[in-house]
Amino acid sequence: MEENPRSQKGMKIVSLFDQGKKFTEELLKENERLRELLRNVSHEKRQLEYKFNEKGVERLEKKNQIAQDEINQLKREIQELKKESAVVEEENREFADRYVDIERQNADLIAMYVASYQLHSTLNYAEVIKIVKDITINMIGAEVFGIYMLEEESNELNLIAEETLNEGMPKRIPIDDKISQILHDSNSSQLSKSNLAGEDMGHPIFYIPLKLEDTPTGLIIINKLLIQKEGFYSVDFELVELLGRHAATALYSARMHTVSERKRTTLEGFVNMMKAGAAPKEGDTV
Repeated sequence: MEENPRSQKGMKIVSLFDQGKKFTEELLKENERLRELLRNVSHEKRQLEYKFNEKGVERLEKKNQIAQDEINQLKREIQELKKESAVVEEENREFADRYVDIERQNADLIAMYVASYQLHSTLNYAEVIKIVKDITINMIGAEVFGIYMLEEESNELNLIAEETLNEGMPKRIPIDDKISQILHDSNSSQLSKSNLAGEDMGHPIFYIPLKLEDTPTGLIIINKLLIQKEGFYSVDFELVELLGRHAATALYSARMHTVSERKRTTLEGFVNMMKAGAAPKEGDTV
C-alpha cells in the first residue's frame, strides 16, 4: 500500500522541525558554554589584575624602602663628613694658633736680640739710659716709671731717668727693709706679683731689680702700664729678666767708662799741664 504523499510531506516537516529543535538546543548549549567560558576568562582576568596590582604595590614599596635606606645611608655619611670636617677645622685652628705662637715667639726672640744688642751697642751713659727707657716703654709696656741706680755711700736709690704724666717720681728712695727685699728678689717673681687691676699712678705696680750677677745695682719702678698692655705673656718674663740683668751691665759699664774717661781726661790734662810747666823757656840753656 502506497504511502500518502501528504503524509510523507508531514513526516519531513516533523523531521526538519526536530532537526531545527536539536540544532537550537545545541546552539543554546554552545551559547551557555561560551558564556561560562567568558565568565571564567573575566574571573581569571580580574585575578590576574589583582595579582598584578599586588605585585606592583610590593615593587613600589620595595623601591621606596630601598630609596629610604639610601637616604638614611646618605644622612649617616653626611654626619660622618660633618664630624670629619669639624675635626679638620679644629686641626686647622690648632695649626693656625701654633703658627701665630711661633710667629710671636720669633718676633719676641728678635725683640730680645734687638734689646740686648742696643743695650751693649754703646758706652755712652746718656745713650744707654735712653735705650733702657725705650725698652721699658716699647717692650715692657710701661707708661709711668722711674729708673734708679744704687748709691752705696748714701744707701739710697738715686733717680737717673723717668717717664711721667703729672707728678714726677721721687728723686731719692732710702733703702729700707722692703726696698732691700725687692732689690734682692728675682725679676720674674716681681712681675708675677703685679696687681694690674689695682694699678695707681701714685703706687708702684711692680719692680724690675737691676743686678750684676746677684749684686743689686739699681731698680726700675713702674707705676702705670700703657693702655694697650692687657697683660703679661711668657716673653714679658724673659724681657724683664733680660732688662734686669743686661740693663744693669750696660749702665754699670757705661758709668764706669764715663768715670774712666773723666779720669783719663783729667790725667791727660794734668800731664799736659805738667809738661807745659816743665818745658824749657826760650833762651834757657840745657
